[in-house]
Amino acid sequence: MRRMAGPARRTALAMAAALVMAALAGCAAGGAAPQSPTLQSPAPETPPASGPAAGNPAACAAAPQESKAGYRAVLQGQAGFLLAGEPGAPAQPMMAEGIPRLFSPTSEYARLERFALLDLDGDGAQELVLQSIDVAGDMGGYLVLRAQEGEVYGFASDWRSFWSLKTDGSFEYSSPTGREWGACTVRFAEGTMLRDTPLYSGTADDAFETAAYTVNGQAADEQAYAAAQAAQAAKPDAVWYPFDEEGIRQALGS
Repeated sequence: MRRMAGPARRTALAMAAALVMAALAGCAAGGAAPQSPTLQSPAPETPPASGPAAGNPAACAAAPQESKAGYRAVLQGQAGFLLAGEPGAPAQPMMAEGIPRLFSPTSEYARLERFALLDLDGDGAQELVLQSIDVAGDMGGYLVLRAQEGEVYGFASDWRSFWSLKTDGSFEYSSPTGREWGACTVRFAEGTMLRDTPLYSGTADDAFETAAYTVNGQAADEQAYAAAQAAQAAKPDAVWYPFDEEGIRQALGS
């Protein structure tokens, strides 16, 4: 390969250095530490971010093997994670053994049951969804582990979420009252895990009779709702691994 002449070579090196500095600045600007532990409804739309990280959401995420190693260390109790706190509060260090008490603080039977490894928000990086159950094999809740900036962060979500989890990160959910239900995805923004616009949803009145349907955030009739529900059900299911050494080895290596 021919070497570039002096001036051309210096110009090319300067341009390459500028691109690297811009990428690093984009990661620094887009890497706010998580702050909230709950799955929240969508916040009002904000202007799109700028810089390299905006066009490539995974630019600041951990590499696949790095994130797997971090998740494995957390599940095996060899390392902790940072549990996102209330808005404005710092994330708190925590070990995996304490996760069941997040959802069942007074139960001696609560335990970690299973986990799934998949890309929840479509940014190219995998998250880990960990399910905690209680004495009857139900209730409990879910904790999403997300690797970023060299740390593993945890986001808690109650037991009415991550039902019928699919490989594309979508899942079914219900409101605490049972008067709203549907299927949705999540996204991560400003230190929170947000529930995105539902793929479909239904709402009930005070008598628990269905009052309205939506599909992709728009009002819909029962036929359109049923079609969206059928399309969601046809998607491939996420793979769940048992929370034991064999399951950890299969999903995350040894």
